[in-house]
Amino acid sequence: MLYLNKICYNIPAFNNANSKIVWRGMKGIIMKKIVCLSLCLAFVLSGCSFLGGNYLNAKDKTFSKAGMSIVLTDKFSEKEMVSYTATYDSQRVAVLTLKEEFDLAEGASDLTLDEYAQFVLDNNNLEADIKTKGGLVTFEYDKQVSGKHIQYFAAVYKASDAFWLVQFGCEADQYEELSDLILKWAKSVTFED
Repeated sequence: MLYLNKICYNIPAFNNANSKIVWRGMKGIIMKKIVCLSLCLAFVLSGCSFLGGNYLNAKDKTFSKAGMSIVLTDKFSEKEMVSYTATYDSQRVAVLTLKEEFDLAEGASDLTLDEYAQFVLDNNNLEADIKTKGGLVTFEYDKQVSGKHIQYFAAVYKASDAFWLVQFGCEADQYEELSDLILKWAKSVTFED
């Protein structure tokens, strides 16, 4: 089975209540997301094989969806997953993208990338430091899911009509080995005007 089935963690920043930017601190929604993530990870981690995950010998492949493009490798394939704009799957890494259009919340287009990243963290009860890495606004966090330690690298972007959250997830013991590639992939993200 491919890696994407391990991860279904959706962490939006905006809620459309009263057309204002709101803190989505509703524990029920967050708990449902955590349970969903746990179930997805447990399902796949129980039988996942990491054969074919050699990205260094793979050819670059550009994926595009909803005005966003990312250069990954031919080891990835696009998958449909509810709550995400686009998802890309491979044997060792999953890429989850979420587009949050500015019209979801009044004043959203005025936010900086750091402010948007802080909304994402706050709304999902995540503790992480917002950093600039490779010219990108990023944060890293991990989750213990069904006995597996999953590491996430998230980068936020501001296009002409929306913020984008792009998350890369892999098992924590492989994160150091994959981190340079993940950063390379994150830096490849572009948007149509």
